[in-house]
Amino acid sequence: MNYTQEQEYNEQRFLSCLLSPGGELPTLTIQPFCFSITKNGRIYQTYLKQKNNRDKPPNIITLCDDPDLADVGKDYIANLAQNTVGNIQFYEDEIIKAYKLRTAKYATDKLKTKLEAEKFAGEIEPLIQEHIQLLSGALFDEIKKDSLITFDDYINHRANKEYWKEYNPGLFGGNLPFPDGTISTIGAAPGGGKSAALVNLCRELLTTEPTNNPHPGEREKAQDINANRKIIFISAEMSTEDITDRLIHSLAWQTAGAEEPYKLQTVKATNTDYWKLLKKEYGNPPEHWTFTQDETARATLYNQVIEKYIRPAWNDRLKIFYVRGLKSFDNVTNIILNNAEPGTLVLMDYLQLMPICNADIGQGNPRYLEIRHVMDMAILAAEKTQSIIIAAAQLGREERKDGSRKDDTQGWRESGDIEQTAWNLIKLSRDNENITFRITKARSSAGVNTAYSLKWVPGYQYMAYGEKLKAQGKQEKNPGQNKNNKDYE
Repeated sequence: MNYTQEQEYNEQRFLSCLLSPGGELPTLTIQPFCFSITKNGRIYQTYLKQKNNRDKPPNIITLCDDPDLADVGKDYIANLAQNTVGNIQFYEDEIIKAYKLRTAKYATDKLKTKLEAEKFAGEIEPLIQEHIQLLSGALFDEIKKDSLITFDDYINHRANKEYWKEYNPGLFGGNLPFPDGTISTIGAAPGGGKSAALVNLCRELLTTEPTNNPHPGEREKAQDINANRKIIFISAEMSTEDITDRLIHSLAWQTAGAEEPYKLQTVKATNTDYWKLLKKEYGNPPEHWTFTQDETARATLYNQVIEKYIRPAWNDRLKIFYVRGLKSFDNVTNIILNNAEPGTLVLMDYLQLMPICNADIGQGNPRYLEIRHVMDMAILAAEKTQSIIIAAAQLGREERKDGSRKDDTQGWRESGDIEQTAWNLIKLSRDNENITFRITKARSSAGVNTAYSLKWVPGYQYMAYGEKLKAQGKQEKNPGQNKNNKDYE
């Protein structure tokens, strides 16, 4: 089967799945112009047109009788019903992938032809601009359509929404939803705990155990989903090795428990002997090296968390990407598009470090334009993959001084586009060894202006679940200094 035959096969199977009776169809973003075979695109376009008729839903018969398809042939349409159906999402992805390749090849060939033209003496910039615009089609930037076409579609979608599939991390009290297809931001001043919060969200999912309940309620269903969520950690600040080090430290602290039997509270010791202890379990330490009883216990602990949590998840459930040096955020978008699936948690550290470099954005343009590009591309990627993006953002340095300012949506650098695009805004504040977060915006209106206190352990970047500090209708000032605050392990 050559490439053209494979495309036609995928398109026919897609249409067969679309027209097969029974079963609920997933949300589709594919458009008629994505099809390589013109008549297949016309059949899909007619299907979308007929879908608006609630009294006569589209099927093989209605399509055969539609005058817009009179020249396609009833036999061709009828034969679609005889195909063995499969996973419509798979065929949609394959058709879109083929469309991207065709579009990218067309853009490249067109640019090459003009540049190699014998009489070409024009400006290069317009050609590059045209090339970028054509490539944006290959990235699927311009295909995003609202799939809720009719009011009945809206009612069906909302009435059958499974809310337990939304991510409600315990780190934020468990009352703040992060729905699929959204981007949220965690803001903090320099050194205020941005990376720590993302590492702990990652740890929280890796340590979630399935309930094994034969009759699960919504809480059990949510826990089972969280126990299997995939995680993509994208960082422009820390290398893959550095993120993994932090994650292992956090897992070790949690595994050791509140009693800290292996002196994990000794931050200085951990920072100096971690690699030594890793060598004991996985390397070849020199014969003259000695290990104390505590060091041996810590080495065993690191081995346990690596083998229980890190190795089984590595490159399957957990993928870490270091993007410092990439030239464009489009590359970061492609990482999400190629690796995320519905429900995947995408952690991005952090917005202001995400790489921007193309003809329109960057290269001396105001920074807010770069942030706008990052937010636009990120939300498109989240919506396309139905993943959950939580990105860290840097606040102004004055935020370190006082985390209780009343203008809570302020402080985000280039805050306009971050604030308007984000589903949730969470502001972190650190005061010595205490850290608090405050929910400053939530589209669900859950927990807005609520403050939580978290235990801050610098060496392990671990945050324990905190006590809710905000009384009804009253906002605490400097909640990290609340004398009644109690930290929970």
